[in-house]
Parts: sequence; structure tokens; C-alpha cells
Amino acid sequence: MKALMEEMENISRAKNKDYASEDDALANLRGMETCNIPAWINSYARLKDKTCRIDAFIRNDGEFQVKDECFHDTAIDLAVYALLTLICWEQEQLAEDKSGAAEELPRATGCAPTQASARSNH
Repeated sequence: MKALMEEMENISRAKNKDYASEDDALANLRGMETCNIPAWINSYARLKDKTCRIDAFIRNDGEFQVKDECFHDTAIDLAVYALLTLICWEQEQLAEDKSGAAEELPRATGCAPTQASARSNH
């Protein structure tokens, strides 16, 4: 598992250079906020794209139609998007807690944002 976590981190850092900025590692996910779509929902949509890709892989007897990405790559991306979705959601919750707006949103009991999300540089 440690090797996969390191691979996820390395891939995430490399892709970050293509998709985000030096000042905001989540800039690409925050981009839809101009359309009132929170970063965590944008990230979740990308996560869902990966699950759809795996669903197609299953339906097509273990074959991808586009050959440039294998199951391993898709699964790694899925895991990274799961973490990014959590980071974005927790950062939004922390920001709302500071502004006082969080009281309007339902929150699962015992699921407070972590300090790791507050300082994440993905």
C-alpha cells in the first residue's frame, strides 16, 4: 500500500504542474466556482468519470477502448480524486466555519474537517 500511496503522490504532484498554479494547488478544481459549482463537487464529477471508465472496463470484459490508459492508471486517478474531493470539501467546511455560514449546512456527526485539509498543498 505504501508504494501505491507514493505513486499517487508522485502522479498528483506531476499532474498538478499541468493543471494548477504555484499559489493554488487546487486552482483547476476551483475553476468552476465562477459558475457556483464548489471545488469538491467539481472534483467529485471527475471522480465519477473515473468510476464510469471502470464500469465500461467491466462491461467490456476487461478492455478499455482507449488504449493510452490502463486499469491501474484509472484506479490511481480514482483514489487521487477521492482524496481531492475530501480535501476540497473539508476546506470549504473550514472556510464556512470561520465565516459563520456553516451552521446552515447539514454535517454528519463526528465528521469535522481535519487539520490536514486546512494546510493541504495537494
